[in-house]
Amino acid sequence: MIDSHTHLDSLDDAAAALAAARAVGVQGVVSIGCGADSIRATLEIARAHPDDVRIAAGVHPLSAAAFDLSTFDEIAELARDPLVVAIGETGFDQYHDAGTLEQQRPAFDLQCELARELGLPLVIHSRDAAAYTIAALEESAADLVVILHCYALIEPADVERVLGHDRWIGSFAGNLTYGTADA
Repeated sequence: MIDSHTHLDSLDDAAAALAAARAVGVQGVVSIGCGADSIRATLEIARAHPDDVRIAAGVHPLSAAAFDLSTFDEIAELARDPLVVAIGETGFDQYHDAGTLEQQRPAFDLQCELARELGLPLVIHSRDAAAYTIAALEESAADLVVILHCYALIEPADVERVLGHDRWIGSFAGNLTYGTADA
C-alpha cells in the first residue's frame, strides 16, 4: 500500500513519519510539492529516502492566482526530476480566499500541459468548485490520468461525469474526516 498524498516538507521529522508509516504497512508515499521551494524541499527528502518517497510537483490552487510564468518555468524544470511521478496538486478552490476560478485557471491549464508533456498523472484539488473543476478537466485533461485527491461531488450528475472517464481515479482523502462529511 502507498499513501498517494502527503506533504512531508511540512513536517518537523519526515524520517520519523516515514518510519511510522512503514511500521503499519505503508510501503511508500507520494509527497506533494506545492511551489518551487516546497518541491526543492520535497526532492531533498526523497533523495534521502529513495526507496520510500516519490513526488508530485505543482502549483496549489491556493497559490495559483498569484503565480507568474517565471515561477512556473522553474516548477516545470523541477518536475523533470526522475523522482517526480505526478503533476499537482492543481485545481480550483472556492472554500478559501484563493482568488476567482478564472484567476486560478491559467496555473491549472499550464499544469495540464506539463502533465501531458511529461506523460504524468495530474493530481486534483477541488473545494466548493466541483462543476467548474469537472468542466475544466473535460476541456484540458480528458486525455490525462487524473487523480481526484480533494473533492466533493454533491450532484449525481457530477458523479456520473467523473465515472464516465476511465482515466480519472477518485480517492478516499482527508476531507472524509471533516466534521461536515456525510456518508
